[in-house]
Amino acid sequence: MLKRNKISIALLATSVVVSASAFAEESVSSTATVTVQNAFDFAETAPLTFGTLTVTKASGTYDAATVPTLIINPDGTLSEGTSDADTGGSIKRIVDGSPASFEVANAASFTDLTITLPADSAAELTNPSAPNDNGKFTLLAFKALKDGETTAVTTDGLIGTDLNGSAVFTVGATLKIEGNKDYIDGEYVGNYTVKIAY
Repeated sequence: MLKRNKISIALLATSVVVSASAFAEESVSSTATVTVQNAFDFAETAPLTFGTLTVTKASGTYDAATVPTLIINPDGTLSEGTSDADTGGSIKRIVDGSPASFEVANAASFTDLTITLPADSAAELTNPSAPNDNGKFTLLAFKALKDGETTAVTTDGLIGTDLNGSAVFTVGATLKIEGNKDYIDGEYVGNYTVKIAY
């Protein structure tokens, strides 16, 4: 083979390699997405109830510092605060109450949520059928307890979710009377707000 032919063949081979390299590249236009879900499900599954009570006002000189209280802890235990029937009035339990229960679902898994509970005296229970001078109940010292835990939290405390982004917790509070007022029979109701947030 002539030298000139060898050069031509070599150039042709090089051309083929270059052409193959140039046409072996492909591209695809793709799409990236993200879904924002800041919302989650939050519901009360059982109401806070202080049961059924007898209430009597102070029999002597009234002293607000000695007014009786009924405490429903978030773990379901009940207790009564120190009081003086002569100066603060009295309450006695007939039927025990129970804490409220709440459930969170469809939140981020293994995430701490911040709970906001009502401030002291922000919630009152009144009897819509009662006269204006009838006594009312005030709710104080709200606390929450996540299922499976032993330490309750107050407002700005944390409630952690599980693998499924769920959490169940209970809420208790302290009920305080107006020891210098009469209470007619009937149901006393009032609203309060519990908030959960990331």
